[in-house]
Amino acid sequence: MTGIFQAEGKGMPAVIMSVTRGLVLILAIVIGNQLFQLNGVVFSLLVSEAISCMTGCVMYYLIRSK
Repeated sequence: MTGIFQAEGKGMPAVIMSVTRGLVLILAIVIGNQLFQLNGVVFSLLVSEAISCMTGCVMYYLIRSK
């Protein structure tokens, strides 16, 4: 989704996607490590990518519906 926003010249949604992915990944690693140790760290990337994908799809829909 970040690449799509960049290709369309939409700078702010691309920045939001990058920041969201980074922040969610850090939070998911910390929470996953506390709750599930190594397995939580491994699955934290999956969780952060899923949340970032949902965020990107919502932003894409909102931009396209205008």
